[in-house]
This record gives sequence, C-alpha cells and structure tokens, in this order.
Amino acid sequence: MAEQTSLVFKICERISKYSLLAAIFLVPLFFLPWTSEALDFNKQAVAGLLLAVSMFSWMIKALVSGKFHLNLSKINIAIGAFFLIYILSTLFSVNRQGSFWGWPQLTADSLISLIIFTAAYFLALNLFSKRDVYVALSVFLVSAFVAQIIGILQILGVYLPFSFAASPSFNTIGTPGALGFFSAIILCITIAMMVQGNKWQRIFSALQIFASAV
Repeated sequence: MAEQTSLVFKICERISKYSLLAAIFLVPLFFLPWTSEALDFNKQAVAGLLLAVSMFSWMIKALVSGKFHLNLSKINIAIGAFFLIYILSTLFSVNRQGSFWGWPQLTADSLISLIIFTAAYFLALNLFSKRDVYVALSVFLVSAFVAQIIGILQILGVYLPFSFAASPSFNTIGTPGALGFFSAIILCITIAMMVQGNKWQRIFSALQIFASAV
C-alpha cells in the first residue's frame, strides 16, 4: 500500500511539473489557424488547460501524501493586492463580461488571464526547486528562440503555410512591436543565464542574443 501511495505521489508530482513546463513552452508559440482569433484566445485556452491539469495533480499529490504545505513569500502580498484590485476593477467595469473574458477586448488584459498568470506563479512557487526554476527558464528561452526565428522569417517574407500568416507583421507573439518588447525581455534573461551556463548553453545564448538584436 505504501509503495502504491509513493508511486501515485511521484506520478502526480511529475504530471504537475511537466504540465507547467509544457505551458511555459507552448504559450510563446501556440496558435490555431482555424479560429477567428489565432493567437491570444488560444494561448489563454492552452495555458488554462495545462495549468488546470497541473493544479489538479498537485492537489491529488497533497491528498495522497496527507500533507499540504504552502511556500510563503513577501511577493505574495503584492500579487494578492494586485489580484484584488483587478477583481474590483472588473466588478465596477462598464463592460464586466469583456473585462472578465477579454472578448471582444484584448484577451491578455482580462481577469481570466490574470487568474492564469497567478496560478502559474503559485504553482511554480510550490512545485519548483532552484534547479527546476533553471530548467523552466531554459525551456522558456528555447521556446522564445523559436518564436523569434519565426518572427524574423516572417519579416523576411518566409511565411508560415497559412493564409492569415502571409504577412510580415504576423508572428506567434502578437504585433511586431510586441515581438520587439518580448525580445528585449528575452535579451535580459539570456545575458543573466549566459553567465552561469556551460559551453553549449553559451553558444545557444549567443544565438539568442543575435536573434533578439535582429
């Protein structure tokens, strides 16, 4: 019985971690060509689904082990205050439905998106060790590099094989301005990661710095 409990615990822990890592990898790249809004809504949907799986597995792990432990941080106070302000803003909005779901407004600015980001922060805080955080950042940088390469190819006229993507302004992040802002953030993270990386990680970091500069 103890062995079965231990096995379920390990399976749930892996599912929880890998679901969160999958969300980190997929969000910069994910889009669906057969929906009216190819990027934001679909990114929100896949992130919400994977985080729900991660949260459910984490709860099952806690039930199986009989222990429920939360990592506390001073940052939680700021996150909670911002979350409360966002809820109040949504409640008093002239367009509550749009503020909650994001549609037909920007999906990224919706309360649902903030819930997803808060859940990702909460799960990372309670699931990831220092090594896991490094792995998560590495996964994110690989995904970001692919997104940057796609954006560069789009600008050069090498388009993805979809009719709506046949434009230099299309990329998997959003607008060209959004890709530029995203690349500026990636540049800072890459430089920080490059300092403590090995030979191959530094080579990859150099390529990513070049892509960010482009």
